[in-house]
Amino acid sequence: MDEYIFDSDDSIFSDDVPVRILNNWTLYNADSRLISLELIPMKSGAENDVVVFGSGFMRDDDGSCCSTAESVKSSSSSSKADQLDAGIPIYLSPIKEWIIEFGGSMICITIRTDVAWYKLRQPTKQYAPWCEPVLKTARLAVSIITLLKEQSRASKLSFADVIRKVAEFDKGNPAFISSNITLVERYIVVHGQIILQQFADFPDETIRRSAFVSGLLLKMEQRRHTKLVMKKKTQVMRGENLNPSAAMGPASRKKAMRATTTRLINRIWSDYYAHHFPEDSKEGDGNEIKEIDDEQEENEDEDAEDEGQIEENISKTPPSTRSRKLLSQTCKEIRWEGETSGKTLSGETLYKCAYVRELRIPVGGTVALEDDSGDTVMCFVEYMFQKVDGSKMVHGRILQKGSQTILDNAANEREVFLTNDCLEFKLDDIKELVMVDIQSRPWGHKYRKENSEADKVEQVKAEERKKKGQPMVYFCKSLYWPEKGAFFALSRDKMGLGSGLCSSCDNIEPDSDELKIFSKTSFVYRKVTYNVNEFLYISPDFFAEDEDRATFKAGRNVGLKPYAVCQILSIPEGAGSKKLNPASANISARRFYRPDDISSAKAYASDIREVYYSEDVIDVPVDMIEGKCEVRKKNDLASSDLPVMFEHVFFCELIYDRASGALKQLPPNVRFMSMVQRTSALKKNKGKQICEPDQIDSGKWLDVPKENRLATLDIFAGCGGLSEGLQQAGVSFTKWAIEYEEPAGEAFNKNHPEAVVFVDNCNVILKAIMDKCGDTDDCVSTSEAAEQAAKLPEVNINNLPVPGEVEFINGGPPCQGFSGMNRFNQSPWSKVQCEMILAFLSFAEYFRPRFFLLENVRNFVSFNKGQTFRLAVASLLEMGYQVFLLIHYLLRPIAYTFYGGLNLYTQKLFAIWLGPVWNSRSRGFWCCPVQEKGVYLGCCTWRDAS
Repeated sequence: MDEYIFDSDDSIFSDDVPVRILNNWTLYNADSRLISLELIPMKSGAENDVVVFGSGFMRDDDGSCCSTAESVKSSSSSSKADQLDAGIPIYLSPIKEWIIEFGGSMICITIRTDVAWYKLRQPTKQYAPWCEPVLKTARLAVSIITLLKEQSRASKLSFADVIRKVAEFDKGNPAFISSNITLVERYIVVHGQIILQQFADFPDETIRRSAFVSGLLLKMEQRRHTKLVMKKKTQVMRGENLNPSAAMGPASRKKAMRATTTRLINRIWSDYYAHHFPEDSKEGDGNEIKEIDDEQEENEDEDAEDEGQIEENISKTPPSTRSRKLLSQTCKEIRWEGETSGKTLSGETLYKCAYVRELRIPVGGTVALEDDSGDTVMCFVEYMFQKVDGSKMVHGRILQKGSQTILDNAANEREVFLTNDCLEFKLDDIKELVMVDIQSRPWGHKYRKENSEADKVEQVKAEERKKKGQPMVYFCKSLYWPEKGAFFALSRDKMGLGSGLCSSCDNIEPDSDELKIFSKTSFVYRKVTYNVNEFLYISPDFFAEDEDRATFKAGRNVGLKPYAVCQILSIPEGAGSKKLNPASANISARRFYRPDDISSAKAYASDIREVYYSEDVIDVPVDMIEGKCEVRKKNDLASSDLPVMFEHVFFCELIYDRASGALKQLPPNVRFMSMVQRTSALKKNKGKQICEPDQIDSGKWLDVPKENRLATLDIFAGCGGLSEGLQQAGVSFTKWAIEYEEPAGEAFNKNHPEAVVFVDNCNVILKAIMDKCGDTDDCVSTSEAAEQAAKLPEVNINNLPVPGEVEFINGGPPCQGFSGMNRFNQSPWSKVQCEMILAFLSFAEYFRPRFFLLENVRNFVSFNKGQTFRLAVASLLEMGYQVFLLIHYLLRPIAYTFYGGLNLYTQKLFAIWLGPVWNSRSRGFWCCPVQEKGVYLGCCTWRDAS
């Protein structure tokens, strides 16, 4: 119960407060951490530096005398009752002061709150070690008082004399500290507050004014031990407060600024404005969000469930249309036009054009079909041919409307996307011809206005056709590839050639999950070759039935397990390269245990790369295999001081017996086959090896010249961590950065001294840039942003980047509004934080850089039922960018990441947008080095690829 329940309002402000007894007590701070009583001054009315709370079992004072923390064995029958939890459980208000009462062998601690005095009896078992130093110091003070009283004059013994005599105490003395004089002096000075309080309450004035007391006061002042006894405390304490948070104003009445956008972004996101800010949905100067009121809570589990649904829609590949059966209809007239244009690889005759019911169907055109479910299918004609039996056929690629892709309702109703799903059908299956404009426009900041005007003209024409009831004219400018989570620019030079070849069919990959067993020592699964005695990862789901662990839930690390490490012992026999079902084929493997498989304490204290050998042999289905790894002896392992691991390499020094739970040294006869070659090389070189520069990968991109890097603008830059990583990778050179917080901006400037850092609101900076370039009419901003942009110093305006200078934009818009950990993501402040994505996209729309990187939390995908994510993708596609999405999982599957004992699990979304002129030959490799037979081959630079 709360302490205030037991008292009236009058007693709270009265000096005559009651006295009670508190048993089974403990003291703690606002973070519920145990705290020492010595942090509270033993002086009435003194200013407390910390707030200390308490709890225990309360009862009325019966007038009995009993020591604090008196042992049960030495206590009387009445005090034994104090050891029990008798009384009312109570939570105390902040403790204001405390005193120590002593007499004879009794030492009692009493604390005061605003409500009552409390005599402390037995502390809880957890708090007893915190109480013991206080009691020991009190016993020491009593011993020193006794020592002074034995003298003819109390001042006969100086401070140094008392220290020397205390150091001569026997170890059996309750007040014994140490035989070392220095340690005794340090102890007495540190705990001087307790000793001085007991001396101050002693009735003998000669004791209170003894040389020991004056000496102790001087020592405490020299050590600056307490503000209560320092003569120069005014000069020291009234100086500048070194706490950086002291000068900060209250954060409860924040003001937020609506996003500055371009007209294009404002138009695309108009539905978003109408939904979240219906009062400000009109285009133009929006009203400033008013002061933040009470925030509403929202259950984060809803976002987690939505997140799973959104991700399922992203990764789910539409069923292949190659197997669809189309309804064949009888046509009165189907004929070829023109001469043959060649033959297919199988010898079938090719044609460039055909007529179906007087509809002219050319190669490169688009037709509409109807499948067996009655749905209409749009198909782009790649080539037409006639079979040996006379059947007139078409090979085409499916076109999907934007609403059928991940864009859903954020897509333009007139836009369709080419896919890699191919379909062969008869000419008489065609129902109608569809008008689709395969767009190919010039791209870049120079053509931004020109393309915008062209879009407006086409939109007007489309609306007129719709009013007249005429068929819609679609346009297509992107390839939708859900398996790769990407939208690519169309390869016009490979489309509709009529040559009998299809670029989509060339991209078809064989079944990656197929299993082939070639011998008793080797098999191939998911294009990876595994041999006997090699090490591999096994999915933790295989061991879920045998281990008691929680179920993993989206976005959380509760119950999350890393992959298990095993060694292949034997492989089932297979007939040559016979294909088998991975789920039914088992391999025999030896399990290596991780420290966390034994105990959480072992995991905390162990290296994240350590595993334990065992004699446990298990049969594992092949479909549980997740990849290859390696196990070595520790002395063969590269040194690493990092709290994370980046390679699939572990070390083993111990053997684990699961039955007994014992860990023993690994027998010397146990050898890891993967290390035989390396060990031989080390022996040949007598354990010595030259570390050549080519073998070090960490800094090999640092020497990339600036002219081969992308001139980069970092928005929401923070202290520059993202920029640093990109620069170390040889990708970018950060020339400009925008950061709102001044401390972070100063840190960025020190980390990247060559960059121009604008410490200001990004909305103001964008407004200033567009004003500088004469595009004020294309800018939608608040009046506040316009005023602040006009007040920018001339030097800042001159340093602002302009379109054509920025080749790469990266950053992470505020994620607080998107995070599932934010229970208040429906508050006005969180909504405005979410709206900063519009400003971020507007920078890309205005500058049109070659590359554009967005980093945010994974929940960005599912936030607002996925609408924010879809609008962001639609915005960049409207600009003509290509899109690549990557949800990056840190930690799983490789290992746990421990840093300071914290189990870290992070999932990040990286969305990469690339200009449509990006080199398609690098598609799928993303300008990364290609590894072939252990050697990294050279590749094009990011500048060349774009």
